[in-house]
Amino acid sequence: MKCVKSFASVREDAILRLPRDVSPGLPINLSNKFMAVIGDIISAVVVDKRFEHQQNNLLLPLVREALELSRFSFADSFPELKFVDVVTGTSFRLNRIRHLEKIMDDIIRQHHVKKAGGVGDVEEDLVHVLLRIKDHGDLSLHSIKAVIQDIFVGGIETSSTTLEWAMSELMRTPETMKRAQEEVREAMRGKGKVEERDAGGLSYLKLVIKETLRLHTPALLLIPRLGRETSQVLGFNIPAGSRVFVNAWAMGRDPTYWGDDAERFRPERFQGSPVDFKRANFEYIPFGAGRRMCPGMQFALAGVELVLAHLLFYFDWELPHGTQPGDLDMTQNMGATASRKSELFLLAAPRIPLPDVDISWY
Repeated sequence: MKCVKSFASVREDAILRLPRDVSPGLPINLSNKFMAVIGDIISAVVVDKRFEHQQNNLLLPLVREALELSRFSFADSFPELKFVDVVTGTSFRLNRIRHLEKIMDDIIRQHHVKKAGGVGDVEEDLVHVLLRIKDHGDLSLHSIKAVIQDIFVGGIETSSTTLEWAMSELMRTPETMKRAQEEVREAMRGKGKVEERDAGGLSYLKLVIKETLRLHTPALLLIPRLGRETSQVLGFNIPAGSRVFVNAWAMGRDPTYWGDDAERFRPERFQGSPVDFKRANFEYIPFGAGRRMCPGMQFALAGVELVLAHLLFYFDWELPHGTQPGDLDMTQNMGATASRKSELFLLAAPRIPLPDVDISWY
């Protein structure tokens, strides 16, 4: 947690690229904005805030495409039907995202150049740490590239998806939006800038995030586990060595644990409740559980909380084209992550002046 807090300034700087080009009556594509700002945060921590591939908009489309291609593939399940992937263009798209490896190679090459040049004032990022471990013979170059790619693909999509759903649910429940917004503006009263130390004390906003993670678990199926011994589950025999997938999405909506309103977005259900994703409450495991739960949980939550606080503090939000809250399309994709099927467009009305700061490096 100490390490996560050390990057507070990185997150605060990155959110300044959120809607600054607001035009009356013109919808903002928040889905793209969320991916960009989370990408900036992760890039600054893992690589460098001036990461050229991020600026050239090469990385984010590849990340999105990689997640889209994680869905069902005919060739994976039925090798004799591999021609279907050729006809549908899936094979071509798979080859295209191989460019991710070139980006990883460039990242490592740039760090080697900095190291060889003896640049002493370069801030140490995660790649520097991984390369230092490699120099001691404890890590391969292939593993480093895999770790970097996993962080970008997994970290950007899951956090941006959570933000998408949180704003979607707030727009569908105006009374919840009003309460969350009032809390943020009261906490920031007299301040012109949202700072992480203030956002961390927003108790109702935390409930909103918890409820979002319950209804819209970013990863539908958790990382598979291997059964170490034969087990009986609901009358089914699970042999030792079986690969088991845990459906966290279904568990988060199960009326057995969440009541008859399990499908309803109601943050108040966590008010005073001992149920939390940080404890052994196995009906609620958006980050997994046990020793192998998501190692990026605290880092992700810090970014999501700050971005939401920023949006609710500076802007009032409306649905475009006269859309009513109950008519908002909430269809989700079914793949490695449960993102919105349609991008989220909202109208923003500035209510508090944005701070005048230099964001030219973006």
